[in-house]
Amino acid sequence: MQIESGLSDTEFYPAIHNLMLGGCIRFGEEMKNTDVQVQRKRLKKLESDLGRQNHFERLGVSPKAKDIEIKRAYHDLAKTVHPDRLGGDAPIDVRDLARKCFNMIQEAHEILSNQTTRDNYLLELEQGRAEKILEAEQMMEQARTCLTKGDIRRAKEMLDSAVTHVPMTTELRLLVMWAQLKTAGVEKDVRTLSTLKDQLSAIPPEDRHNATYFYIKGLVLKATSDFDGAKRAFDQALAIEANFVDAKRDLNVLQLQAGNAGNKPVDLLRGDLKDVLGALLGGRKKR
Repeated sequence: MQIESGLSDTEFYPAIHNLMLGGCIRFGEEMKNTDVQVQRKRLKKLESDLGRQNHFERLGVSPKAKDIEIKRAYHDLAKTVHPDRLGGDAPIDVRDLARKCFNMIQEAHEILSNQTTRDNYLLELEQGRAEKILEAEQMMEQARTCLTKGDIRRAKEMLDSAVTHVPMTTELRLLVMWAQLKTAGVEKDVRTLSTLKDQLSAIPPEDRHNATYFYIKGLVLKATSDFDGAKRAFDQALAIEANFVDAKRDLNVLQLQAGNAGNKPVDLLRGDLKDVLGALLGGRKKR
């Protein structure tokens, strides 16, 4: 069928082009292919999200939700992802994706709609959460050991894993900051140092009465060239935990650097061994 527009070619084709750009007209087959691609992409993401979620998250309800809330949430979701809502000409892979998504939602509904199975599932979640917390705590201890040994890369890997298992606690935050502050070149990274200072300031006052907090504070101050402040922070860390090896080490380095820079005298009886040796060897060279 041919329709006369009454326009010349130089007028007709630009007009069609503008109508297409504006979305006023679309050709059937191109529209269909585009819709299928969007639908496929949406269902793939939904399948991935549902696979990571527990049953309450899948339905978007809280563990304390009432039966009527669970039922309503299920029906609302089922309407949108049920395979029967797809057109008869939908590709097989799109149908499979929709079926997988619907089955996961249906599984969640079946377990949560029964009080006995819901209680058992809640118990499983609590046990699983407890196991993850225990694993995260073990990772944090191992990361701390790696930090003390100077294995920063391995420490970061463990801390990254711990962060995915448990909420960010003050202890975990301090260990993450520790790893960042021990990363080579951080003292030249103004943006990172600014962020670390903000994070340190955000630590709740009730969580600041421990050696790790003062040690991290010392590292931040040292990285920002506040050496006097860093020394006081390291001293506070050691006052709380006398055997804090890392605080001792950084304090010794700080004192040694300060002594060399200011050519200060070293107490040969009570001074640090490195300072004493440095002073003795330096004295010999002058003779």
